Amino acid sequence: MKYSVYEIWSDACDGVYVGRTKMPETRWKAHCAMAKHGHAPLYAAMQEFGTECFRFVVVETFDARLESAAAELSRIKMHLANGQTVFNRNTGLPVPNPTKPIGVRPNQGTALQRIIDRAREGNTPLSPIVHQMAEAHERAERRKAKKGE
Repeated sequence: MKYSVYEIWSDACDGVYVGRTKMPETRWKAHCAMAKHGHAPLYAAMQEFGTECFRFVVVETFDARLESAAAELSRIKMHLANGQTVFNRNTGLPVPNPTKPIGVRPNQGTALQRIIDRAREGNTPLSPIVHQMAEAHERAERRKAKKGE
């Protein structure tokens, strides 16, 4: 069975998620199901814009698992270098990167806020992934507040 590297694109928010799988159709269905309750940046965007605004595209196939992993990482880095919004929590970059789903741990927002505050204190621009995590966290907080009304 071949390994597929895929991208999930949205023109609504100009974002992309890169992944790999042996079963593309099943994986797409799993992403759509997770969008209903998931807290990762991709799922937050799918909740905000609707899964119908996202498209799943297999971009490469490989016989070897390691080749597919290398291609996945390469595509993530390419999109980041192009300044695109990348929904992947693990980008392979050697920077502090909150990798747990937002909202699962009670202190996730606090840890994320500390990273943002430190970057701002040093006048350092936020990495794209940290910026995306902050936006996803703010959206999750707004949804929580709306449900509590």
